[in-house]
Amino acid sequence: MEFNQRFPVLSSIAMILWIGGLLLVIGGGLKLGSDIAESIKIHAQTGAKWTASEGLAILAGVGTLVWGLLTMASAEVIGVLFAIEKNTREATSGCAPSHTRTDQGPGGGWRAVPPLEVGKNVP
Repeated sequence: MEFNQRFPVLSSIAMILWIGGLLLVIGGGLKLGSDIAESIKIHAQTGAKWTASEGLAILAGVGTLVWGLLTMASAEVIGVLFAIEKNTREATSGCAPSHTRTDQGPGGGWRAVPPLEVGKNVP
């Protein structure tokens, strides 16, 4: 994720979201892996059936993993909005300001024309 100088607070929030999401993904993945491994080990040794608490522990790991991915995705959405803003700014940097229009003047050159008024200046 790149820091945007034009929007420093929003960039900081996006970075915090991305890092927090990454920590949730890592923590959720570790919890999910350890819960599954522990349940398989217990059931292989004892032959007992799966319990609700084991299912809830695995579900908590999956939920944490998904929550982390969604948090990282929200940070990426902010980055996409930055890219759209940058692209729009670069694409319109050579255009005339919105309060004027340009017409081709005599001799082929472009000249600024005052804004159109209703009932006046109609070419």
